[in-house]
Amino acid sequence: MKFAVFFVIAALDAPTTCETGFKETIHKKSPVAKENKALFQKILIPLAFSNMI
Repeated sequence: MKFAVFFVIAALDAPTTCETGFKETIHKKSPVAKENKALFQKILIPLAFSNMI
């Protein structure tokens, strides 16, 4: 179970890392910012369930 949580947490960091990298290199908002926000929120759901177990 801990191994799965590790990967979920790693996936949780991906949208934020993408946004940060885009802002630092191009100095503009990412064209997929809305999708990144939605992905971040969807990743939180299984993480919340794993914390309940």
